[in-house]
Amino acid sequence: MNKDSLIYFLGGGAMAEALIKGLLEKKVMSPEQIGVTDIRPDRCHELREKYAIITEYPQKAEHLMKADIVVLAFKPKDLDSAMDAYGRDLRSKQLVISVLAGVTTQRLEELLPAGTPLVRAMPNTAAAVGLSATAICGGKQAQEAHLAAAEALFAATGIVQRVAEPLMDAVTGLSGSGPAYVYLLAEAMLAGGVAAGLDLNTARALTEQTLLGAAHMLQASRRPPEELRKQVSSPGGTTLAGLEALAEYHFAEAVQEAILRATRRSQTLSKIVTTGTN
Repeated sequence: MNKDSLIYFLGGGAMAEALIKGLLEKKVMSPEQIGVTDIRPDRCHELREKYAIITEYPQKAEHLMKADIVVLAFKPKDLDSAMDAYGRDLRSKQLVISVLAGVTTQRLEELLPAGTPLVRAMPNTAAAVGLSATAICGGKQAQEAHLAAAEALFAATGIVQRVAEPLMDAVTGLSGSGPAYVYLLAEAMLAGGVAAGLDLNTARALTEQTLLGAAHMLQASRRPPEELRKQVSSPGGTTLAGLEALAEYHFAEAVQEAILRATRRSQTLSKIVTTGTN
């Protein structure tokens, strides 16, 4: 992406806004290089007021044809209606990036102009605070330059990993749904702290910082999580007592099963979105 590139978002929801915010804050693009259209006029107005970007209503998406990159950021269930509305304005030379959960590159390539380079992405909700874990994969026409452009886009909101498309469901089960698992852990830690006698505000502050510190240690040290866990688990100590309780309730197995079950559900939903069958 260069100073003359234009990126256009079809859909102005939370993920689109997170990407827009990241691109502007990291100075990857300027406001006049970003366009968005949404079926909600009030949403277009809101995004224009907040970020000074180009916003257009669906009936007058004039900048869409001029865009170098088009991001599909509407709801997966609206795929057919969106392509009916905008498909005629797309060009095969544009790079199309999809953040539509469960929609395969094969399905999208059936709807896009022949030869369109396509990149499928799976970010997560932490994109809103610049800490997303995003996985990408390319369609049949995607070349290295297209994948690199997608990486630059999503790097504005966190880290990016390339994976093979069959693994995108596993990505959904792990990092796509993963924030909810961490929030549930935070809920339990908060409740445990209160049950042990702490007031709510103190328990919340300690819980948040503990999770933040542990994640930073894991990332900064580059040591295996098992090694870090053992380092703080002295024989006969308090941490080991807590870990024994987690083992009794099959904590590790439950987390693994959560990821596998979410992965299987993603596979099922992908079939529904792609074929319309259950």
